[in-house]
Amino acid sequence: MRHWSRLTAPLLGAVALAYATTASAVVQVPGDHYLCYKVAVAKFPAQSIPKPVASGVSLADQFETRIYDAAKITVVCNPGTKTHNSESFPPANPSIHLVGYQVKLTKITPTQKEDAAYPKVNRAIFNQFAGVDMGVTHNLTALKPDSLLVQSLKYDNGVTTKCSAKNDPCPGLGKVCDEVGKICIDSPLPTLGTPPDPTTSGVNNYKCYKIKDSKSPAFTTLLGVQWTDQFGSRTLEIKKPTKICTPVDKAGDGIADADVHLTCYQAKLQKLTPAQPKYLAHKVLTKNANFGEAWLDAKTISELCVPSYKGSIPTTTTTTTTTTTTLIFFDFTTSTPDLVGCVSGNTYDSAVGGLIIKDLHCGGLNIGGGPSTVAEGATPEGATSRFLVTGCVGSSCTLAPTTAPGPGFECTNTGCNFGPPLPIVNGGTSTCVVNTFASPGGGTIDTATGAGSTTVPLDSHVFLTGNATAPCPQCIAGTCSRGPDFGQPCTTNNSFLTSKDCSADGTDLGSISVDLTPLVTGLASASSPTGHFCPGQNASTNPGPQDKAGCFGSDPTDGPFCKRIEENGSPAGPLTLNGPAVPTTLASVFCIPESPAALGPLINLAAGLPGPGATSLPGKARLHN
Repeated sequence: MRHWSRLTAPLLGAVALAYATTASAVVQVPGDHYLCYKVAVAKFPAQSIPKPVASGVSLADQFETRIYDAAKITVVCNPGTKTHNSESFPPANPSIHLVGYQVKLTKITPTQKEDAAYPKVNRAIFNQFAGVDMGVTHNLTALKPDSLLVQSLKYDNGVTTKCSAKNDPCPGLGKVCDEVGKICIDSPLPTLGTPPDPTTSGVNNYKCYKIKDSKSPAFTTLLGVQWTDQFGSRTLEIKKPTKICTPVDKAGDGIADADVHLTCYQAKLQKLTPAQPKYLAHKVLTKNANFGEAWLDAKTISELCVPSYKGSIPTTTTTTTTTTTTLIFFDFTTSTPDLVGCVSGNTYDSAVGGLIIKDLHCGGLNIGGGPSTVAEGATPEGATSRFLVTGCVGSSCTLAPTTAPGPGFECTNTGCNFGPPLPIVNGGTSTCVVNTFASPGGGTIDTATGAGSTTVPLDSHVFLTGNATAPCPQCIAGTCSRGPDFGQPCTTNNSFLTSKDCSADGTDLGSISVDLTPLVTGLASASSPTGHFCPGQNASTNPGPQDKAGCFGSDPTDGPFCKRIEENGSPAGPLTLNGPAVPTTLASVFCIPESPAALGPLINLAAGLPGPGATSLPGKARLHN
């Protein structure tokens, strides 16, 4: 038996992405995709099919072992190539089809009863469609046995065409007219070979169960699913999950892979402009073990069945080694700021064009409206924020938060630190700010270009210390210099000597919400013809009705004043899994609300709050497991 667990992200090389309870990745399950078509038993060509089709067939799967009758044929399922979100999954076994049979318990003595092992238990399902192609689970409840899918050989006679009344009744089709049914058929009709079985084909037979979807999470209709099989190519709309299909041992013929299930979804042709061609019924001949041959009319598209894991993703194993799945992370680490020789942006005296008023520097933090007296400050280097890569479409990958810090990095979920305590020097109103994530971080990163955008909503906890030399406690010689953790052991890796091990001291002014989103590798900007960039900046009530128009100390009383702010990020370029860290810059222009604390007016006046903020964060990006 094979056990595969391949979770792939395109353009990350031979990368294995693992599933985790807090995030997930694109799940690629071994096995083929099947598009199922509702069928009717064909009246022509002539055939003899016993009623019921087969009786007394033993079916053993993970839930039960029972004897069933196959009451009637319901579907024929073609293997094919599914393409969605730029990912294609071609069939490994294009000659093996599935034929579906409605099943019911065989009437025997003593009477069989449906096993209690399967009803009303949620099954976590992992596949390319769960969570809209991101490997998040469906939670589905298997209700009762519905059908049996049996691997089969299939011959396609083509689109069902009636014979014409002319001398050539099947013009240009290479077919002859069946005189009884008056339809065009191949001549001679084919003879199918030995039907496939799991011991040689590597493909499962499946027993399918009707399901109840817990809608946790709710399935979202998928559009633009491209499909190609023996009947042609079309664009599908995927509506909802309908069945879970478990590998089944049919009449003792074994199971090829007990891990690989199918999840079937309601499918139909998507409405497009211009409209795509309608599906035209095909006449097919099928043959399988236990049930024999049948001519069928494949009438309409019914369901798309996708290979899936149920319950958990198995470990990858071979005869000699065991390989466990691996998480992929994106790290951003701040570099040393340069407030002298490196310009990252500017402020301007016009909302469009205009003259430069002030240079903004690499690693600098500028805060407040026009009356602000806070000089540009530097952001501590050496802070690493870690995100989880949860899935990729082409080279564009989605980032999700990590939930716990580790040696040398900070997490990015609610409550996680965003860098060490941040000193803001401004004489007697100097403050120490402890930034934490107010809600989960996230974003995107393009591994081909290094361009990205991150979500960084912060809770900024402000402590008024009035210490212009060291607004925050420092980690000196391995211990905290002052504050609640005075004398306690600490570590630091920045030139400011601040450390998360050394809690801030001073007067607690509470927290304000500062959202750096989006923190980008491109241009971040804000403009206002009146110089009012943020809510409340034109008529603050704290202190008084002072208009704080402008930015970063440039206001209307100084002549031309700030009406546009620009900060420039830079992409990292191609990112290679486990390659070296690559230089990049993140930039943001954002708003800072006023402080509502008792001493808030003092801070708001000094910093010109509410007002804008701007920062560029030079650093290095790295993709690794």
